[in-house]
Amino acid sequence: MYNHKKFREVFFQATDLFKDSGTKNGAVRITPKTKLSSTELGLSFNEVLESVSMNIIETILPSETAPSRKYSSYILKNNQDKHFVTLAGGAQANKGMHFEREIHKECIEYFSKQRSESEFISSLEDQADTKFVNLIIGQDFSRSVSRPLTTEGAKRAGKEIADITLVDTLGIVYPISLKGVGGKTISNNGVAGMFNKQDDKILYAGQEQNNISKPIFDSVGIDPEIISRGLTAYLNKVENNTEFQNSVVITDFEGTTLKRLIESSYDYGYYIAKQQQSSTVCKLTDLTEYNLLDKHIGDIETISIKYPFYKNSKEKRKSTNILIQTTTNKYNFEIRNCDGGVVPYQINLQQL
Repeated sequence: MYNHKKFREVFFQATDLFKDSGTKNGAVRITPKTKLSSTELGLSFNEVLESVSMNIIETILPSETAPSRKYSSYILKNNQDKHFVTLAGGAQANKGMHFEREIHKECIEYFSKQRSESEFISSLEDQADTKFVNLIIGQDFSRSVSRPLTTEGAKRAGKEIADITLVDTLGIVYPISLKGVGGKTISNNGVAGMFNKQDDKILYAGQEQNNISKPIFDSVGIDPEIISRGLTAYLNKVENNTEFQNSVVITDFEGTTLKRLIESSYDYGYYIAKQQQSSTVCKLTDLTEYNLLDKHIGDIETISIKYPFYKNSKEKRKSTNILIQTTTNKYNFEIRNCDGGVVPYQINLQQL
């Protein structure tokens, strides 16, 4: 029924992030090669699925009768082939990956009268000052949503972004994006080709698919040669770039471009429900209109850069961080390698 051989040929050839950990209880077991946060694990898994045209058609939560008592399993479809996998990623990652599914399950049980109370629904009703009466079924909340960084700013994309959609007594629809308690990442974009390894050096190439490095670097005055020098030092474990061990404060920056980049990572037309502590109680943030998103992001006040450097085995850094303080939040554009390597291939935007 399930084509494990075909899955392995397609999936593991498309990524260096995951490894094949064999077959257990009828499912191919996938594990990350390096420790990933819950958000990174979910985004990376979905990115690979999207790149090989695989879709999640069913999620099996951990239980005594499931392939795993600790991790979620998935039935995938690629053309006419079906595949059965378990995504194993450690307790923290597992918790983050399950949050959306736990909420989805809780909502289904609540609105079908299988349970009389829902912490999640009650917390949202109190904040929105409304009464929810229905959950729109059929939403593929396991899908991967592409929100590429762009200098064009935000667009209305609530329907695409929402993990669940609730309806209140007036028939008003609430598209909701769910964020686990540890979920800091707003967007995750691949930038393979921004830097390339040549012999024992890592050099700036600017050949990433979305050509986003130039507007980002230009907007804050980043010198890619400084990044290259730090990465090369880190690669060869040779002391260099130590003058950039501390953050560099940027006083001359293009705030309009930066804010549009942040906006494009959010988009608008939905609510964010952020988990509080370890319960299903969530804080609700209204991003249904552009002016609400603009207010949420705030105005940029200060910017600092952390460049890669290598001093010794304990004092080193291989990521490049653009730290942005606004009137309402603190953000971090992080250019990094998530696979334990040195050449960066990903840029994440985090709300700190």
